[in-house]
Amino acid sequence: MKKYIILFSVVMTFFFCLCSCGKDTRKKYDNFIYEDAEDHAVILGYSGTEAVLHIPSEIDGLPVTEIADNAFNGFIYLNEVYIPDSVTKMNYAFYGCRSLTYAEIGSGVIEMDSAFYGCEKLEKAVGYENAQIMSNAFGGCLCLAEGHIGEYVIACENAFSGCSSLVKAVIYSGTDSLDGTFEGCVSLPEISLPVSVVSLNGTFKGCSSLENIGGLDNVQSFILSFEGCTALKEIVLGQYVNEICSAFTGCSSLTKIVNMPDELENYSASFGGCSSLEYISVPSINGEEARNEYVLNDDFKGCSSLKVAMISADISSSSELSAVFQDCKQLEMLSIPKGLMYDLTDYYYTFTDEIYEGDNLDVINSVSKLKSQKSYIVSRNYTKIDGYSYHKIIGGEVNLIEPDEVAERQTDDTFRPFTVVSFFIANPDGSSHYDLVPIKRTYEFYRSSSRSSRCLLPERIYVNGEICIIV
Repeated sequence: MKKYIILFSVVMTFFFCLCSCGKDTRKKYDNFIYEDAEDHAVILGYSGTEAVLHIPSEIDGLPVTEIADNAFNGFIYLNEVYIPDSVTKMNYAFYGCRSLTYAEIGSGVIEMDSAFYGCEKLEKAVGYENAQIMSNAFGGCLCLAEGHIGEYVIACENAFSGCSSLVKAVIYSGTDSLDGTFEGCVSLPEISLPVSVVSLNGTFKGCSSLENIGGLDNVQSFILSFEGCTALKEIVLGQYVNEICSAFTGCSSLTKIVNMPDELENYSASFGGCSSLEYISVPSINGEEARNEYVLNDDFKGCSSLKVAMISADISSSSELSAVFQDCKQLEMLSIPKGLMYDLTDYYYTFTDEIYEGDNLDVINSVSKLKSQKSYIVSRNYTKIDGYSYHKIIGGEVNLIEPDEVAERQTDDTFRPFTVVSFFIANPDGSSHYDLVPIKRTYEFYRSSSRSSRCLLPERIYVNGEICIIV
């Protein structure tokens, strides 16, 4: 018993010490609850019921520089609020003030993370031109008609997300990332981006009224950027794009994408549900992880107007190739990489060569290297070097093959030229003076007349031609 009494005494002593040390530092000024914080005052809350509120710029000679987190959270009486220039920080300050309709924000405000989040009736907010932290600042403000991102902003994730009445947004040069900033702004019809923006991850997701967007010149990252933008008709990309992931899915009115890159470090299916798009180009994927995770089937679901599909990504399909394009009833032309060759069934192929007149330096350098490397004798269809026959030369190096491996009308089971083909040696005119000139080889695929017509692929399929050499 004595032991329990001693323990009780110790606990009570600690409790009284704690109470004496935890002295309430809160003060009250004209219904504002505040506290002194060294050389400034912090507004902690409000005990009045006024509908129009002017935050004081100073209290007892101390400047008011901060409105504490949740100071006015859920304050049901507030209709208008005026915040002085002295305030620099107001994170979560008016969170959930559902009766608030107007906010005038001082030029001194720097941090306003989630400041007006959930203020459903907020129609207008002015000021905040010097704000730097705007994450979720006006998220869920259903009645807000206009908004802006100032030149000093460094964080504005979801700043206006869910602002379903937003019809005008101005973004000043300075911020580089607009991740989720306008997600769900279903009334926003157009917007122009400054040159500083490089990331648009989820930025306009669900903006179903967005028809025009400009200023994509320097944007590098597009992840879920325009998903569900059903009114968007054309997108012009810049030259610095390095990743596109699910960027255009569900853009049912999209008819044109300008400057789609030939290759990307990171890419995932981005065209599913683009029912008005007639031309789709799937880039080559450089990142190994992205390439392994890419699902070709997802890129063409619901693409009912598609006529031309160009696939550069060296991947394989998760199903027979015809199933990938089962929604593409209008498909006229398909170009695929060698990785998809073995997903073709019921098809034969042939190929044609044509003189290449481009200025590809790899081709030019390979020809020059070959000319200076060895003497060679050209027979009717194959080059003989040191007594061996060749029909492929890659980067000046030779690769021995057997002539019977290049026969036309092979099935995919015996298709082999793509294993090493790059440059082709031949003698088309029979002349005694031989010179090397580049040609481009194109493979064409067509259905076997003896097989089932269940395939939904076009009458001809083109495998991406590789640059070859012909004498």
